[in-house]
Amino acid sequence: MIPVVVVLWENANFGGRKRLLIEDVPDLHLLGFDNLTSAIGVHPGPDFDAWKQTHGGIPPVVVCYQDEDYRGDGLVLDAGGMNMLSVLFNDTISSVRINPPFLRDGRDAAEIDLTNPGALPPAFDAPITPIPLIVQLYSDIHFDGISLTLVENTANLSADFGGEWNGTASSVVVMEGPNFNGESAQLFPAEGFQGTPLVLAPGTYKDLTQPGFNFNDQARSIRVR
Repeated sequence: MIPVVVVLWENANFGGRKRLLIEDVPDLHLLGFDNLTSAIGVHPGPDFDAWKQTHGGIPPVVVCYQDEDYRGDGLVLDAGGMNMLSVLFNDTISSVRINPPFLRDGRDAAEIDLTNPGALPPAFDAPITPIPLIVQLYSDIHFDGISLTLVENTANLSADFGGEWNGTASSVVVMEGPNFNGESAQLFPAEGFQGTPLVLAPGTYKDLTQPGFNFNDQARSIRVR
C-alpha cells in the first residue's frame, strides 16, 4: 500500500535536487540526502483514499526526524507538505517515517515556527498516481552504494536528482506497484528518453556490467509508467 509519496527537496520552494520516498527510511545517508532537506512535498498516492477509509477518515501522516533511526525532534506533516522549513528543521532531517505507530509528546509536532506563513507560496499536494512500477537504482553493483527510488518518469536524472545520478546506476530492482498492468521499466542512455533503452521487467538486476546488459553507468533518463 502506498498512501502517500514523500518528496524531499534540497531548496526552499521545492527547488534543487529531490528524493522520492514511499516507505520508511531510517537513514537518509543511504540515499545520499542526509541533512539536505529544505522543503517537503507530501502527495496523495494511489492508496490515499483507501487508507483514510480504513482509519476513520484520518489522513496518513509523515514524520521527519532530525536524527537517524527516527530519533530527535520530529516534524509532522500531512498531505501538502511545506515549501520552507524553519531553522529547527532546515537541513537537519536524517530519517523519515510514514504513519508511525505513535507520536511522541513534546518531540513530534507540526511545523509552525515561520515568521509570516501567509506570505509564502502554498505547498502543493498533486496526487502521484498511478504507480505501475517502483524502480530502485543503486550506484554500485550488488545493490550497494547510494540508492534512488522512482515512481514517475524522469527525462533527466541528473537535473532531477543531482549529478551523482548522471549515468551512475550499476544495479536495479524493478517491483510491481499497486497499479501494475504488465509494464516494464525503460532505462535510456541519454536525456529526454533518447537512445536504445534497456528494458527491464519486474525483477532484480544485480550487475549491469554483465553481458546481456552492458548498461553500467549509462542510465540518464527513465520511464517507469
